[in-house]
Amino acid sequence: MVSIKLQAGNYLLWKNLFLHVLRKYKLLGLLTSADPRLSRTIVNAVGCTIDNLALDLWYDKDQSLMIWIISTILTDLLSHTVDIKYSRDLWEML
Repeated sequence: MVSIKLQAGNYLLWKNLFLHVLRKYKLLGLLTSADPRLSRTIVNAVGCTIDNLALDLWYDKDQSLMIWIISTILTDLLSHTVDIKYSRDLWEML
């Protein structure tokens, strides 16, 4: 989808191409907070705290995007991605 790999001198071109892909696949919200990170628990209609089942779906989508972003980065820059856990954090770092 993104035909170039991110390197020191092509960030704006890479970002522009990647944004088109993100819009196409409705993933941009993960990076803009329109689709924010979910909490582990929620309070249901009767006031009980329960596991947030939507978290697994959100996490799968986020990690797929994370893998996708990392796959478009040159090896020389990958050391900067160590210990980053979420796609939005990675995007902001880049």
